[in-house]
Amino acid sequence: MFYIIGFLRRTPLFGLIALPISIFIFNADFKTICESALNPTNITGCFAAFMFWSIFAYPICVSLHLIIIKILKRPYGLLDTYFSALGADLTAPIRYIGTFFAVITGKHKIKDDSTFHDMCDYFQVIFGFLWTLVMTVFFIIGFLNIDNL
Repeated sequence: MFYIIGFLRRTPLFGLIALPISIFIFNADFKTICESALNPTNITGCFAAFMFWSIFAYPICVSLHLIIIKILKRPYGLLDTYFSALGADLTAPIRYIGTFFAVITGKHKIKDDSTFHDMCDYFQVIFGFLWTLVMTVFFIIGFLNIDNL
């Protein structure tokens, strides 16, 4: 469950990171990003929509995560949980790539308490790598075509 919430929280975080990069480095106009976000017509419009809607999605996903932590009565404080999750989210792409290559080269063996949990761990490794790959390609295409908004 936390793995899914992590992806839901992590994805808009990178949208929030891409937004100021687009504005300050690639000189994209925020008004144009907003207009493209409401009616995306191409991949760059989808990238603009991703960045724009991340402004609203990230606080919702973080709140959901913190509510679940509070319901489960974990012994951590909410700020500790948030900053710990933020650190994990920012380093996730590097960890996913490293874990994927460690598993496929045999340097890391997945060994859990059951075959079912082993398969779940393998799917998490594969899904994390694919998520990183898709997000990287999406960002590259988005940043290269940001002038076409």
